[in-house]
Amino acid sequence: MTEFAIALTVAMGEAPEAPPETQVPNNLPRDRTRFIGRTREVSACLRLLAQSRLLTLTGIGGGGKTRLALEVARRAIERFPDGAWYADLASLDDPERVAQVIALALAIPGDPEISSLSQLEAYFAERRTLLVLNNCEHLRGPVGEVVTHLLPRSTGLTILATSRASLALGGEQLFPVGSLALPEAGEVRREAIGGAEAVRLFIDRARLGDPGFELTPESAPVVAEVCRRLDGIPLALELAVARLRVLSVPELLARLDDRFRLLTGGTRAALPRHQTLRAAIGWSYDQLDDAEQRLMRCLGAFRGGCTLEGAAQVAGANLAGLEARGDVGGSDPIEAADEFEVLDCLGRLVDSSLVVLRKGEDGSTRYDLLETVREFAFEQLTTLGEFEAVAAAHLDHVRAISAESGPKLLQADAGPSKRAIDREVENIVVALSRADGLPRGPLVSLQTVAALRLYWVNGGRVGLGARLTHEALERSAGLGPIWSRAMALQTAATLAFYQRRFDEARTAMEEALAISRSLDKWHGVAVGLSMLGTLAELDGDLTRARAYLTEATELFRSHGDDMRLASMLTSLSSLCETEGRIAEAVALSRESAELSFKVGNRDGASTAQLNLARLALAAGDCETAAPPLRRGLELAMQIGSVRHLAAAFDLSAVVAMGREELAVTARFLEIAEQMRVRAHQADELQALASLGAARTWVATSMTDAEREACAAAVRSLDAETAQRELTDWLAAREPKA
Repeated sequence: MTEFAIALTVAMGEAPEAPPETQVPNNLPRDRTRFIGRTREVSACLRLLAQSRLLTLTGIGGGGKTRLALEVARRAIERFPDGAWYADLASLDDPERVAQVIALALAIPGDPEISSLSQLEAYFAERRTLLVLNNCEHLRGPVGEVVTHLLPRSTGLTILATSRASLALGGEQLFPVGSLALPEAGEVRREAIGGAEAVRLFIDRARLGDPGFELTPESAPVVAEVCRRLDGIPLALELAVARLRVLSVPELLARLDDRFRLLTGGTRAALPRHQTLRAAIGWSYDQLDDAEQRLMRCLGAFRGGCTLEGAAQVAGANLAGLEARGDVGGSDPIEAADEFEVLDCLGRLVDSSLVVLRKGEDGSTRYDLLETVREFAFEQLTTLGEFEAVAAAHLDHVRAISAESGPKLLQADAGPSKRAIDREVENIVVALSRADGLPRGPLVSLQTVAALRLYWVNGGRVGLGARLTHEALERSAGLGPIWSRAMALQTAATLAFYQRRFDEARTAMEEALAISRSLDKWHGVAVGLSMLGTLAELDGDLTRARAYLTEATELFRSHGDDMRLASMLTSLSSLCETEGRIAEAVALSRESAELSFKVGNRDGASTAQLNLARLALAAGDCETAAPPLRRGLELAMQIGSVRHLAAAFDLSAVVAMGREELAVTARFLEIAEQMRVRAHQADELQALASLGAARTWVATSMTDAEREACAAAVRSLDAETAQRELTDWLAAREPKA
């Protein structure tokens, strides 16, 4: 291929085919295995190589930097008629010999009278050449000195370097080499899985040992999960494939929890640090200074990444070396480290390709580790005796997030708070799982799950919240009847209620009420009476229900708690409806909606509006139901309440039935059902006769195939599109003034 043709393909964003033979002198090593994937990376590097005279490929150890550099060098070789030369610095441990090793790679005859650097300068002076410097990370300073000397004096020289971190030189163009592309999460189709780069590499290497290896419909999802668990890191995949000599793919996957013991035994030709996965990660780790190593170990405690603030909070347990001062597991939260010091450390870890920087859609920045790096960091954390201090700081961190964001979920601008918790759910789960054995673990666990009560209910995480709350209560049994336990019991009761496990809800709330009375906590007493009143109503004991609800209402009213008073009015509305006092029920729901809106309780306002819509539909009045239904939906969307959204779709299905829109009725019912299933929530409206009629109408009027097609269409529907669809449908059918 001519130089013009190469330039043209690069300009078009394509990677040219590597020429089968070349007359250009070179010492580029021949690969023993096929180069897989990286089409876009090769194209991008060729383009950058045409624009910059110093291109450094950076990335994690074993991530494929060397293979990519060699592939780029081969495809660009015709641009450098005087040669493409490769110098590997991996085994060099003498910084004074960098220039000498490069000169030896070029086969420049030694001359004791002339320094190697001067010989290189003379050699490159009049030549148009490409120099590939591989594995520069442990010699960045000396390599930088050689590069800085040669480039200004050798105008035809271009350098392509690989390093786990930047050489930090002026004019250096960086190109981060990420992992191989992975199959989409949840993908099960063999063809789609087989097209992913990581899977293609896995298959190609597997066939070297077993020419008959095939990706079957059964094995494809398992291979995909192996590739995901190994982060698409080429070295990890090659080491995993080597185990297929004695393990099946499912057996390999089952053992990846101990990946550092499993993934050993690289080829004899590989560098020692590429013969095991632990050695590959450990080589990068060993290049860090003490503060960087400590921070990396701290980051191993996180799941799903962290913010700068989170890193600083947890790093306070490790950067300061608390274990050495005997402060581990103290009674007080650990003070955060200086954010600017942590930011500097994070920057260096990002530069070293050990930390991945992720930008959110809202512009937020999170710092994360690949799972393989995280396991290494956590292993080091445990080995060095730092686990308890870091686990305690991590638990304090998620408690603080929960306490700050949880109460804000009632507000109109609840979106940012919900997203803040969404981003930390993995951290919350893992932090709570480590609370056993921490001095403050039981108490902080209770505080965390209690603060997230509204998130569990409205965020579609009832099942998860119930499990974590149950575990926190068991963990803290020895703390006695304290207020934090009462709050967590209220959460447990609330979650059990929304799963229609009413006996469990009653037991938990009765214990919470007893603790509240013993501690003279009027608010806890009122909350307990409120729940027990609703449960008594469900049991048909209307006299007891009214007594409980009336007492709770008076407590909230006398203490000026309008937020809770508004919720009590909704509970009283429900009781009035059960008693047959419909007009009073409607009036109480309207009062609840107005008061909720006045105090900024969007959750309560949504509940009240949807209750007004339900009361109208129960009376067969679809037109009256439409306005509060639309308002309830809008409020539910503002706070991101899955519970209220599901109810809005169910109620809208009843409206659609009244308009004889069968397909719409079926679609809305299916959306509501899938929302509840994903959120592990029970059906709150099952007692509504008209909703039962809508479900019967769909079941008897549509074929099995039609209903399955409807369900399949809904499964592919994202929440935002579904909400917009319902909003538009309601707006089009609301009576005009």
